[in-house]
Amino acid sequence: MNFDRDVAFGDEKAGPVLNSTSPDLRSFRAAGGKLIQYHGWGDAAIAPASSIEYYEKVGSFMRKYPDARNNSSRPVDSFYRLFMVPGMDIAVAAQARTVLEMEGPGRASIRTTIFSPRSNVG
Repeated sequence: MNFDRDVAFGDEKAGPVLNSTSPDLRSFRAAGGKLIQYHGWGDAAIAPASSIEYYEKVGSFMRKYPDARNNSSRPVDSFYRLFMVPGMDIAVAAQARTVLEMEGPGRASIRTTIFSPRSNVG
């Protein structure tokens, strides 16, 4: 296995379908889509800064390439919100049900319930 060659080959073949890196959410927005993304600051598997970088990339793209199908002057957070969760890591996210509670315009709280197989079965 040649790591450099094989990873590049995999990205070339499957990347366009599997990677969620395109900042072009114009069709999603035009269709009335709403996106809530959350990421834990304690996530060691996927760098938390990558979610912030993607959110900012979407904002830059949407401002640079306006869409005639909707009011492009509205800010990105009118359809896409990013919540960074203090202390949450990938293991907690995988074992948790996380509920975003909207408390009004621009305000939300996040409630996480950890599931234990022993106490939640039956």
